[in-house]
Amino acid sequence: MTKLDLVEIFKKRTRHPYRPRASQIIEEIFPDFNYFDTPSKSLVAGVANFMEKDIYVIAQQKPRPEDFKTKGDLEVLNRGMLTSDDHSFILSTLKKA
Repeated sequence: MTKLDLVEIFKKRTRHPYRPRASQIIEEIFPDFNYFDTPSKSLVAGVANFMEKDIYVIAQQKPRPEDFKTKGDLEVLNRGMLTSDDHSFILSTLKKA
């Protein structure tokens, strides 16, 4: 297998439009996960109990293809990128932890 083949396999798996989302993985690992109210849909944050300890989870989540109904949705969802408000929220959450 050449280096180019590995790159193509990586691209197909990591950029697949129906790859697992952060919220799906979090819900599988932490059934009692409590979501925080975040500034955008691209940021997933909350607290869960793991081995009798509260842990904070922060993740970025790209939108699903079905979330894009119109061209304006690209701007509203910001293509899944975090905003400055999201970064501020992350910093304040880390200070709480």
